[in-house]
Amino acid sequence: MTGEKDSIYSHEKGIPIEACIEKARQLIEQNGICLFIFDVKRSGSFSNRHALQISLESLLQGLNTEFDEFFPEHSIAVSTRTEKGFAHLLGDGSWAGINSSEVIPRIVSYSESHYPEISFHYNVAKDGYDEDGTRTLK
Repeated sequence: MTGEKDSIYSHEKGIPIEACIEKARQLIEQNGICLFIFDVKRSGSFSNRHALQISLESLLQGLNTEFDEFFPEHSIAVSTRTEKGFAHLLGDGSWAGINSSEVIPRIVSYSESHYPEISFHYNVAKDGYDEDGTRTLK
């Protein structure tokens, strides 16, 4: 893997949920917070991109309501902007600062049960400058 980071997942857009949980646990233990990131798999296959965006906005609202206690205010994604929860879409992906790795499987379960037609890549990042973690959004 010439020129790539040391991550065993460097060639993939996301990492397995179990790896997300472990990475988040370590980052939260060190820093008290990390970014949990998702991006839609095969978004180009959706014939109605507008409908996908509406579904994603609805998902963000639902996640923010359901898991508010796990989403502290932070500025780790963008140092000049304070955020809380899933505040923005970047294309068909989003991120939230989380304070517990235990919320990850709950977010995944919520997304799968409320939006079964949408599959996601997931990742975790130390902050918005963590290229390995944020590659999922690119």
